Amino acid sequence: VGVDIVYVSPTYLDMELQITTREIDALEDFVIAGGRLILPGDSRDWVGGFRPIAARFGVTYGNGWIKGVPAALVEDFDNPITNGPAGVVNVYSGASPNDSLTSTNPDFRVVSTWRSGPTSIGYLPIEAGAVFFLTDFNTWDTDMIDDFDNRILWTNIFEPPACAAFVCGDASCDGIFNGGDIDPFFEALGDPAAWQAAHPGCDMLCVTDINRDGMLNGGDIDPFFEALGAGECP
Repeated sequence: VGVDIVYVSPTYLDMELQITTREIDALEDFVIAGGRLILPGDSRDWVGGFRPIAARFGVTYGNGWIKGVPAALVEDFDNPITNGPAGVVNVYSGASPNDSLTSTNPDFRVVSTWRSGPTSIGYLPIEAGAVFFLTDFNTWDTDMIDDFDNRILWTNIFEPPACAAFVCGDASCDGIFNGGDIDPFFEALGDPAAWQAAHPGCDMLCVTDINRDGMLNGGDIDPFFEALGAGECP
């Protein structure tokens, strides 16, 4: 997909991840060069192995263990997880997160938090790449299969932003945003599957989700006409 990913997996049962300084150097070089590093710190016995990697990027994992927290909510909508090509992640499932992710780095963001308060995902851009900090590795495992928003979460992490290739508002997919897009816009709104079949290779959300909330719905109608009057999307 044009983006290289490294996912550092927890080890089996209570065996802690062991990693050398040289290996952390290699991970840092990978991120600087444009890779995406995913650290699922999780809890108790496992988190210690992830702390040296996170510390290299100025991020600290907490110590707490909270069992059975059902879902997490988006805190920061301006990031690749919630603004990826697959749309907004509203909630996702998990099991036993640490109590916090903290950083003195001004670029570090708490992207999503568990409903009971503990941090669940952090995001940190590093030069050409980025590091994603998870406090529950089950977000990668069975929860990703069972929970629709988890699948969106991982699609957003793995796929680079796609909308730059399209003209916002161009529902006819002819490369121009003008009056000829009015009917196709309402066609997409009424029957998105039929619209997509009629416009293969055109990203529907990129051209129709005018208010950029990750969905095509009635909330895009007024912004569409406002953008049409202005000649471009805001």
